[in-house]
Amino acid sequence: MLHGPKKHSHLSNTMGSRLLIRPYFPPRNLCHSQDATTLLRELQDAFDSYNQSFRGEIMRFQKAFAERVLNMVEARYPVNQLKINAEILTRKVCYHSPAHDPLDLALERQQYLFIYVSCEKIQELLFNRRFLVGTEAAVATSIQPYRSELSRGEMARVHNLAWRRRQTKESDMDCFVAIFSSTLFVSWYEARAVDIYGDEVLCPFLIRQATGDRDYDVVAYGFTKFAENATSRRLPARASSFLDLKLGPPVSATDDEAADGEPTLGPGETRTSA
Repeated sequence: MLHGPKKHSHLSNTMGSRLLIRPYFPPRNLCHSQDATTLLRELQDAFDSYNQSFRGEIMRFQKAFAERVLNMVEARYPVNQLKINAEILTRKVCYHSPAHDPLDLALERQQYLFIYVSCEKIQELLFNRRFLVGTEAAVATSIQPYRSELSRGEMARVHNLAWRRRQTKESDMDCFVAIFSSTLFVSWYEARAVDIYGDEVLCPFLIRQATGDRDYDVVAYGFTKFAENATSRRLPARASSFLDLKLGPPVSATDDEAADGEPTLGPGETRTSA
C-alpha cells in the first residue's frame, strides 16, 4: 500500500525533462499528540493548512503545467491525452503529479480519510516523503484515529471485513495517514463495529484501486488513540462528543465522472455488512 515497483505512465515519459517540479506539502507529524482531543485539533489544523495555503500553490503550478502542455505542437497520443488533462488541471486540484493518467482530483465536497498502517509502514512513508500507491489498492475509512472508544482489535476486524484480499493485523492499527478523498476513491463497504461500551459504530470504507506507481500528498500522520483490547479492566468514562472532521458523506462511484468504477469482488466476497 505504501510502496510498489517503479512504473511510469506513458504520459510521464512523454513530458520527460520538460516537467515542472510539483510543490511538496510536508505532512504534519502528529506522533507527539498526547491525547485524543489534542490529536483532533491538530488534525483539523493540518487539513486547514493544506486548504488555506497549499491549494493555491498547487493551482498555480498546475496552470503553469497546463500552459506548457497546451503549447506543445505534437497532436498524437499521448500528447493529445495530456492536453485533455491539462484543461482539467486549470480548474481542479490534483493530488499527485499531473503527468499520471487517470487524474485523481479533489472533490467538490471535501471528505477527510484515514489509512491505517503499522509503525514500519510509517517509517517507509517518512523515507518516501509521500504516500506511494503502487500494485495494491488503498483502503481508507472516515473513522478518525482519535476515536478512543474503538479498540485496535475491532478496527482490524472491520478492515478485514471490508477488504479480504489483505490480512489486517492489530499492529496495522497503530498508526494513521490522513489524506483527502478524491475522484478515484469509490464507496465500498459499511461495516458495523462495536465499541468498548458495547455500542454499535458504523465504519464506512472507501477503496482506491491500484493505479501504478504514483505518490500522493499526505496531510498528516501519527499514532492512533484506539483503545487496547483488554476487556477485564475498568472502562474509562465515555468521552464527550468530539468535533466531527467529516465534511460530507462518503463519495460514491457515481459522484464524479472521473471515478473509474468499482473494484471487482473476489470469490465469496460481499459488500453486505456482517
